[in-house]
Amino acid sequence: MNARQIIVAPAGADITSLQLAFGGACVAPPERDLPIGYTVMAAIEYPLGHFSRVTFAGAETLRVEPGRTLCRSDSLPVTIPAGARAAVKLFMAWEGGQVDFPLTSYGINTQEGEWLAAGTDLTDQTMTAATAENTYPTPPYAGVGAGCAIYGTLSAAVPVLGILGDSISHGSGDYADPVWGGAAIERGVRAQIPVINVSCQAEDFAGYLGRPDGRRAFLDDAITHLVVSLGRNDVSMGRSGEEIAASLQHTIAPFLERGVRVFAVTVTPRTGSTDQYTTVRNQQTHHPDHERARLAYNTWLRQNAQAVGLAGIFDWAHAVDPLDTGVWPAYGNGGHGAVGVATLSDGHIAHVRRARFSAGREHGGTGYPPDQTAHPCVVLRYPDDPIRSGDAIITCETDADGVVMSYSVVEGGQYTVPPMVAPAGALTADGTHPTGLGYNLMIAGSGFGLQAFTL
Repeated sequence: MNARQIIVAPAGADITSLQLAFGGACVAPPERDLPIGYTVMAAIEYPLGHFSRVTFAGAETLRVEPGRTLCRSDSLPVTIPAGARAAVKLFMAWEGGQVDFPLTSYGINTQEGEWLAAGTDLTDQTMTAATAENTYPTPPYAGVGAGCAIYGTLSAAVPVLGILGDSISHGSGDYADPVWGGAAIERGVRAQIPVINVSCQAEDFAGYLGRPDGRRAFLDDAITHLVVSLGRNDVSMGRSGEEIAASLQHTIAPFLERGVRVFAVTVTPRTGSTDQYTTVRNQQTHHPDHERARLAYNTWLRQNAQAVGLAGIFDWAHAVDPLDTGVWPAYGNGGHGAVGVATLSDGHIAHVRRARFSAGREHGGTGYPPDQTAHPCVVLRYPDDPIRSGDAIITCETDADGVVMSYSVVEGGQYTVPPMVAPAGALTADGTHPTGLGYNLMIAGSGFGLQAFTL
């Protein structure tokens, strides 16, 4: 398998060296040792188009055996200026079965310039300028991306954020931001600080506490801040608010002992819909008892965060459901998947284009009202934007299939950083996972931004 992933140096420091680390455990629940080992060859691409071989104890190839520890590369001296882009090139090979590689920092290759080619007859492309379409042939199938831990030596101290959670903080149903690279909540920090995301689909507190070793190996002594975004699956499994609260405290204790500033999140609704989440009235909570447990846990968390040692909470639930109705807000249509990329000029939005992802494909979403010439967009500023007034008005044009084709700037507003733009549509497509618009609202409404993660 060959992969190319984009990395961005933090805004406040140059990278002076890089080290890659590979795990022998699978984080798909339950966490477990991989059934077989694999080999790795790697390179750092910086400047883009120039390749430097990564070595492992002086050798070009690393063998990773199943287990709970990380295998680290030699440190590669490389100077990447603050805010500059580079790429990690990987070639991974194995024999005799399926390898579910651990995915860190959102290992799905969707950002423009990224790609992943999976197969059994591939050759090493880490030191070449070759590109490939994303391909996931089976068998064997190695997941939907390849990621490794990337540790850097920096020219100055900056916050490093860890994210430990489930499919919501993993970004299920969302694309990586085409400008900043992070998917889902990660785009709240706009690649301005390093992030290690070890979220896992379908994870719950009990599953994590059953064996946290693999994920702890990525995080221990590597982060200054941690966001724990578990709880949604615990609620859906019928656990009480009190049980979930106790599990949260067990989860955060080792990180608090290490001096990590830990944040938690409230649990968002889970509903069904008879009209694709077009309206509120046609949604139903998944289970009344589960909903009571969700509200009980959220209330406890709001009242006791400081007492249990948390640095704060991000109230995702109230960001999307401020009145605790148990359902997702609705904009009158089921459109989802489209986001706009805003460009500023003198603090005003001058232009908005469709997002472009891997292989240069533009994406206009699906299910928006067809044949609209001025469909309204929701424009949300980042929490750390000091300008809090002068909102822009953006509209978009859709075709006969309800796909967004273009954006128009009606009023440019006032901003210091380009805001989050998405057509008015569904905040969830399945009742559990937010759409791009849903994530935007969670970021803006909860204060999930750089101002929360400071040294």
